[in-house]
Amino acid sequence: MKPEQLIKELQWCGVNVFPSKDASKYVSIQIKSSVLEDHVYQQISLVASAMGFSWSRWNGEAERDDIILQATECLVDEPLQENLLTYQVNKTHVTRIKLSEFDEDFSLEPVDSTAYFSNFYHLMKKTGSEEARLRIENTNAEFRDCVKKMLSATKVLTYS
Repeated sequence: MKPEQLIKELQWCGVNVFPSKDASKYVSIQIKSSVLEDHVYQQISLVASAMGFSWSRWNGEAERDDIILQATECLVDEPLQENLLTYQVNKTHVTRIKLSEFDEDFSLEPVDSTAYFSNFYHLMKKTGSEEARLRIENTNAEFRDCVKKMLSATKVLTYS
């Protein structure tokens, strides 16, 4: 089923997790650059077949042009475990930061000051396992497109 049809079917069944254009007037949101948000959804869609993502409570503390999220290599269909790593994403790079969900103070200190990647795809090409890299290379374009469209429709980075 194409993403547009899936969205219609879910809404018809009462599963409406797709915010309307004026939804931000009624709930609190994370105010982020829409260009950056779209860029991150694109990045996630490229590696979603081998990487799992989760929100970070620190995203609300970050500036408008930074998104903080958690991610880990994920090659099995199971819930993400405790080994999530925290990443800072902006328009120019992705970097792993030392920040954890249990820290008391917000910090963007990188784990390795030289480990900056242009996006999650290049991060996984360099740091991912061989199985993860092969999975990403062999991912169907329709899967990537569907993930991108569903993320854009739910706006999880804004409404989480």
